[in-house]
Amino acid sequence: KGNTGYVQPETESERLRRYAHMTRLQRLQAWLQSHKYEMVIAAVLCVNVLWMAFELQLSGADTGYHIGVVSSPPVPVETWTTWTDVLEVGDLIFTVFFVLDVAVRILVLQKIFWQVWMNYVDVAVSVASLIEVTVYHATTLPVNPILFRLVRIGKLARAIRMVTMTSMLQSLQLLVKCLGSSMNMLFWSFCLLTFVQCVAGLILSTLCRDFLLDETADLDIREEATVAAG
Repeated sequence: KGNTGYVQPETESERLRRYAHMTRLQRLQAWLQSHKYEMVIAAVLCVNVLWMAFELQLSGADTGYHIGVVSSPPVPVETWTTWTDVLEVGDLIFTVFFVLDVAVRILVLQKIFWQVWMNYVDVAVSVASLIEVTVYHATTLPVNPILFRLVRIGKLARAIRMVTMTSMLQSLQLLVKCLGSSMNMLFWSFCLLTFVQCVAGLILSTLCRDFLLDETADLDIREEATVAAG
């Protein structure tokens, strides 16, 4: 380190020498905080989000079929039970994986684990997921389905963990820092766009008001215009 404050990066030989003097616990701690482990967790997180999106899409399409919005079911009716079981098994696998991830990191990292704020979110989501699985599979008590939906929405909080993984992607890290530095500008841009949209809506509604109140005009067209223009 010179007078400029520049610190030379660690060479490969120095890293290997330092790694050789580590205990097994220290090596495991280093691996759980490494970029490789972060990449594995990031990949599983992406697959989990896609799985939840697929599950929601399938459920929404089935609901649309039952209320008559769409003419055909998303999957054959006779295979719906099988699809439901597959989705439940997949959700259970992801729950077990993330619970094990949190448990292993708590046991191995110990105090280091609790020094990262995002780990508290992981613990909360894992506990909520365990409660959901326990209540759904191990009890017969009547539970409000809205609670399960809220827990499922809460699972998306894991995606915030991607922000803490930006250290392995310099371009993404730069983007996050730029967004953080531009919060004030983004806020006022949002306010301005909201104001412009509100004014445009007022103009549109005012221009359409006479047509909507015109009883001689076609009722179906007026209903469509009411939905579109308010």
